[in-house]
Amino acid sequence: MADLLPGTRGASDSGDPTGYQVLKQFFDERGVISSADAQARLGRDATVVRPLLQRLVQERLAVPEGRGRGLRYRRYGSTAYRTQSMDTTPEVERLLFDAYRRMASWEKVRRVSESTRACQELALAGMRERHPGASERELELRLAALRLDCETMIRVYGWDPAQTGH
Repeated sequence: MADLLPGTRGASDSGDPTGYQVLKQFFDERGVISSADAQARLGRDATVVRPLLQRLVQERLAVPEGRGRGLRYRRYGSTAYRTQSMDTTPEVERLLFDAYRRMASWEKVRRVSESTRACQELALAGMRERHPGASERELELRLAALRLDCETMIRVYGWDPAQTGH
């Protein structure tokens, strides 16, 4: 049987040259899979795996969630826990939440503050690239305009983002 897919021993014997039964069993075991999971399990690319995943949906075995590369398939009718992030397993998320529970309040505040500042720095870097001649004050105003409405920007800072763009 030279045409057998890796990990699909016997699939061709049962009239399943595509590996659908192997994929179905894999899905039953895991409850949630991505196309990448299916490709790795079957050793095939997305052009082969995509129709098999769509068949799971058509047979009402799976429900697609997400879009693009974040698309995952979960068991139809499942009320199973879904993680906060599409690329995190429930086990890893549980470990993360346990670590957060053990963390002191001041440490949580510090981490959120650091993350917020990092996001602001990234936004400022993008603005510097898009507005190379802008002063630091203008960049700070542009950053504020991302979070505040136009009326507040004019009232508080005397700066109209609608006229200058942000």
